[in-house]
Amino acid sequence: MTVQSIDYRLLDYLNNIIYSPETAMLDRGGLQESENRLADTMDVLLKFILEERTFANELSSGNIQRVRTPSPENTICDPIKSVYRMLQHLIWLMDRITAGDYEQRLRFSNDLSSSFNAMLEHLVNLAYLSYHDRLTNLLNVEGFDEHCKVLLENWPADNKYFLISININDFRRFIMLYGPEKADWFLVKVANFLKDICENREICARVNADNFLCLLRGESIHEIMMRLHENEQKIHNYITFRSRLFHYGIYEVRDIHENLRKMRAYAMFAGVNACSNADGFAVFDGMLAKRYALENSILPLFSHALKNNEIRVYYQPKIDSRLDVIAGSEALVRWTLPNGEVMRPNHFIDLLEKNSLIVLLDFYVLRKVCQHIRSRLNHHQYIVPVSVNFSRVHMLDTTTVPQMVSILQEYNVDPQWIIIEITERVFFERMENMIKMIQCLRKAGFRVSMDDFGSSYSSLNFLKNIPVDEIKIDKLFFDDFDTDERVRLLLSDVLTIADHLQLGVVAEGVETEDAVIFLKQQSYVMIQGFYYYAPMPEDEYNNRLDAIHIH
Repeated sequence: MTVQSIDYRLLDYLNNIIYSPETAMLDRGGLQESENRLADTMDVLLKFILEERTFANELSSGNIQRVRTPSPENTICDPIKSVYRMLQHLIWLMDRITAGDYEQRLRFSNDLSSSFNAMLEHLVNLAYLSYHDRLTNLLNVEGFDEHCKVLLENWPADNKYFLISININDFRRFIMLYGPEKADWFLVKVANFLKDICENREICARVNADNFLCLLRGESIHEIMMRLHENEQKIHNYITFRSRLFHYGIYEVRDIHENLRKMRAYAMFAGVNACSNADGFAVFDGMLAKRYALENSILPLFSHALKNNEIRVYYQPKIDSRLDVIAGSEALVRWTLPNGEVMRPNHFIDLLEKNSLIVLLDFYVLRKVCQHIRSRLNHHQYIVPVSVNFSRVHMLDTTTVPQMVSILQEYNVDPQWIIIEITERVFFERMENMIKMIQCLRKAGFRVSMDDFGSSYSSLNFLKNIPVDEIKIDKLFFDDFDTDERVRLLLSDVLTIADHLQLGVVAEGVETEDAVIFLKQQSYVMIQGFYYYAPMPEDEYNNRLDAIHIH
């Protein structure tokens, strides 16, 4: 008998009472009041223990680890230890009953009954914890699934069910501003808010961190959206730093027999896409279903794509604002699928990052860039520094910089020709690790650029604390450049301070002549954007560089 099978069998026995159709919607107090079902379960458990000494011994040895729910250890540690101790005592009592005379048997039997009742109380508590979130007391994923099964099996004909994924916008920012204790407090407030939303035959759960789920009834998607939006206003009493607190992914349940894990995945996928929608809602419709299928087909193809060079490096030139010539470039990627469709990075980068496959892609791009530079050097051709993006996934890996250095040594490329771009958000998530990584990169000879500067939480004062060589001004600054004078003033201040700090500046996403004229009037800056060049294949990029060399 394996440890896993023991754990599942114990919880399955408890489920006889706790998650049967008759008692599925009872709260913890209701479970304890259900005396008849508790008595039945006591008989079943006692018979189980008497017949399965191996099971009891395994439990009492302390070797069992709970495998059903990945909750923090302290959530279930004390109840399980109590059960271990009680089972050990029960085994000892049963041995005494078997060996003793009548009076001893009577005394030990009474002791056995008392001990068993105490153990059962701990088991009920343990079962409750295994289906509930420790912080918020909402259901966890497994408890949510169990309750969903009961609700959907008894689906009323006059209602539709909708599975809702709910995430807090920029929860990392909330933690950064207010600290973890305040963040936990706010999660409890959100949990209470969701409990208030849920009506009869509706449930809510906390999946992890700031991700919650609800199963709600309604006539239409519009009705559900209005209900969520109206109720969200109530929680604004607890937080004021953002106008829109949540983003919602909605999946309409059409088949009660559909796999619950898939339905949750659909709702969560819609939730991810809701981040970019102004109203904070996204519905898992036909278009999202196609995108979901595409993204889930990417992972099996990725390794093959790398081996067969189906992922190609494109280069977007950066223009010297004074000389008006190419003075650098950024390495980007395009993925050509087997059907000939070319996929842009915004369709697969996040997915690769979630699965840590982005590490392979980053090193793949660095290798391709080094091959490009070495080829041009071998032919005595003009070269410029190339920026290569590296993901946050690398930040905790101490082997990242040595691997970079090894690739450059393989192609005999000097680090001065490589600029490592790291997005601004990463600096706030892991500041200490980030500074150590930058110091290692610079010591190895690389230059470091902070990508998307101004897109998250940075301030001008922040620049003096981060040892980067360059900042890339986010393209969002240039979206309203022609109409908002404040953007011009802010950009002017950023460029002046960067100049004083001796930081290089790249203006990214520049598409209008007015923006180019403005930038040329400032201190030295590199300009990257469609006004000059779109990202281009390596052959075309080589031709552009050759044209500079000729002149």
